[in-house]
Amino acid sequence: MTENVKFDEKDLLIIKCAKKEFSLHGFHNAIMENISQDAGVGKGTVYRRFTNKKKLFIAVLTYGYNDFINKLQSIDFSIGFKELLYQYLRIHSDYILNNLEILSIKMHELSKIINDDEKDSHLEEMIKINKQLIGFWVKLLETGVSENIIRKEFELDTLAALMLNSARTVFFDLFMERAGIKPEIIEKRINYIMDILLNGIIKKDGN
Repeated sequence: MTENVKFDEKDLLIIKCAKKEFSLHGFHNAIMENISQDAGVGKGTVYRRFTNKKKLFIAVLTYGYNDFINKLQSIDFSIGFKELLYQYLRIHSDYILNNLEILSIKMHELSKIINDDEKDSHLEEMIKINKQLIGFWVKLLETGVSENIIRKEFELDTLAALMLNSARTVFFDLFMERAGIKPEIIEKRINYIMDILLNGIIKKDGN
């Protein structure tokens, strides 16, 4: 589930159709034949490429993670700290909203879908992804320090982990509500996180 996982064009077509099927029906009720028909390929082609439904679901997760990381890596750091922060939060919220049902299956069913060995492998991949995200935050915060916005005495690894998990927490209820999330609510959450980081939570004298 890291950047070295490569999918070809046909893989991506199958993954897109699988994401739709899993989102509509969940893991256990998803039908491989529906996925192959939607993709316009034979069922045998799906099985040759992904072996079984479990591996296809993992591929859907993998593609989502890779897409999230690739979008972060494509950000131009010359745009400045505040815009970098906004872009990160926008990409993070878009990832959650574009993968609501898939993430729900992961949260509620993945432990029953994969075996113990696969759980260890999955945990290792999640640790790698988390390190990539913290690395992005460190780079973002370094930009803030260089622009004299972030205080120099902070331990950036610790601050990066704090900010990453704060963003996850603030966006978590968007995931829990699942449907009917309005763009203005998302924008409000993004601005809320930015306000806390840039202005803090301590009331300033005279305000």
